Amino acid sequence: MDHLPENLKGIFPFRLGTTSFIIPDEIVPNVEFLSKYVDDVELLVMESDVMSPLPEKLQIDRLEEIAQSHGLSYTVHLPLDIEPGSDNTVARCESVRKIVRVFERFAALAPHSFILHLPKELENDKDESSEWAGNCRKSIEEILSSTKLEPRKLCVENLDYSFSLVSNIIEELDLPICFDVGHLLKAGGDVIQFWNDWKARIKVIHLHGVNKDGRDHCDISEMDECILDELLEQLVADQQMERVLTLEVFNMEKLRKSLSTINMIL
Repeated sequence: MDHLPENLKGIFPFRLGTTSFIIPDEIVPNVEFLSKYVDDVELLVMESDVMSPLPEKLQIDRLEEIAQSHGLSYTVHLPLDIEPGSDNTVARCESVRKIVRVFERFAALAPHSFILHLPKELENDKDESSEWAGNCRKSIEEILSSTKLEPRKLCVENLDYSFSLVSNIIEELDLPICFDVGHLLKAGGDVIQFWNDWKARIKVIHLHGVNKDGRDHCDISEMDECILDELLEQLVADQQMERVLTLEVFNMEKLRKSLSTINMIL
């Protein structure tokens, strides 16, 4: 099996991480492999039922052993097949049920953070957006109540709509943020401005490049060099909380290139 540079684990003032889908295998073999190279692994639960069944207890136990023996932490990416902002009560409640089920399965690992998408498929109608945001808030409150999870463990990730649509929810419920740099770049946003606006709440950063065709989750050498340099400089300088920087790529070659790029900059 190919190897990655081992000199980057534990050397930065943030926890360097990547996803649990780097080698073509299940979660546990991926974590076993990655534990020598990174400080955190993002456990991907992209679809919560048939497509990506949750790990069994034996697998969770093994993940806990790996974490303890290698000083590893976990972030958990909650399912994507959810509709927490839906005006359909059945769909919204089913989304909450899926999320709570994932929390319960991974709780033993004491994850650094859980990453939550709030997908939105509405037009830019003010009344519809307000109703959607109200439903999202209701879902999050039900999730927190059902799981007894500390709000500061639940990171809301920026997607392809204006983050102002969820800013009130984040501030009123005191939630942290997962800053997905690739999503912001695809949407034409200003990376450094977003960092400056929200750094007091940014607990996790998803870093991946966007190529000329608009495809994201590329290695970070595809990013604008000036933007990447400044973001990493700001991240190193601002140590007000323990953050995770996840290289959100999904194969060995993209991870190798991304690690090499970080090594050259820092």
